[in-house]
Amino acid sequence: MLIFELDEREAKDMRTALSIRLVGMREELVHTDDREYRAYLKAAIERLEVVLRRLDGILAGQAPAP
Repeated sequence: MLIFELDEREAKDMRTALSIRLVGMREELVHTDDREYRAYLKAAIERLEVVLRRLDGILAGQAPAP
């Protein structure tokens, strides 16, 4: 597991950037017919959504999930 520290402003900026990227990835998913690429996008989106939820928890003052 890779761990690094962010201050609150950096965490908020990271959350914003990640949210924007996820919107773009979901848009790509809707418009692609390539099955392998769709599978890759789905898996990547799921992983990034987990990271986003963890980041939201940290910003809300909850302990980070493992």
